[in-house]
Amino acid sequence: MSRRRTATALLLAATLVVACTPKIDPSTPESAQESIEKIQDGLSDEERDKFSTALGIVIANALGGGYRDVGDTPEGRKRVREALAGKTAQDIIADAERIKEQAAAAGKNG
Repeated sequence: MSRRRTATALLLAATLVVACTPKIDPSTPESAQESIEKIQDGLSDEERDKFSTALGIVIANALGGGYRDVGDTPEGRKRVREALAGKTAQDIIADAERIKEQAAAAGKNG
């Protein structure tokens, strides 16, 4: 019985940690900026640098590799919102790593 209580307590603790992790809210430009700042405030200098770099990669990818495809248009803003919605700093960093790996693989194949 104590194993079950321990497992339940660990699951609850993990759920609370995930629920309290700041996420990007791109529903408006203001909420996006506020939520990104909130995320940055909780990061070390090193993590903040990684997050900022990753954010640039994810946004550029959402726009089609920069402003070439859609730029600052309703479609471009929609793509950026979709790429950022509900993501944590670690999610953004992981997405950027995936994008870089895909670009490197495409470069080797192309």
